[in-house]
Amino acid sequence: MRSGIAGEPFASTGADRAQGFVEYYREAGVPLPAQRVVHSAFDTAGGRRAAFHLLTTSRDRPTALFAVHDFAAIGAAGAARDLGLRLGRDLALAGYNDTPLAAELPVPLTSVHSPVAEQGRRAVDLLIRRIAGQDIQSETLTPRLVVRESTGVPVPPHAARGRQAPG
Repeated sequence: MRSGIAGEPFASTGADRAQGFVEYYREAGVPLPAQRVVHSAFDTAGGRRAAFHLLTTSRDRPTALFAVHDFAAIGAAGAARDLGLRLGRDLALAGYNDTPLAAELPVPLTSVHSPVAEQGRRAVDLLIRRIAGQDIQSETLTPRLVVRESTGVPVPPHAARGRQAPG
């Protein structure tokens, strides 16, 4: 069973990431009940509270959590530890932003890497073009998943074809 820590409901980044998470599983034929997605602050305390709620309020405890920010995922890791769960074994955990800290944790955190520097460069370029009177189009840059120990042993790409999404 999967669950998500969705971030603040008023923040577009958290809402968009949570919506993507929910839609991905729905399209894979594994819809998430609303109670499996909990909103929280983007910090460790919010992630800890949300994860504790998700991990203790259902007889069908989640085996995987996705948090829309690495700091919320770090808080979730603390809740898991306090509940005696081992990341990558008893619980798969992934975050978003691939902060430098994610790779340095006692159990390195799987995270979605967002190309922040490139986003900044593209934003400045678009702004300069807009100021110059040019028509511009909104752009979307592609994130990539950085798999680490918090989600367990990675499945080789050739073996993953045709399987449902992990975690």
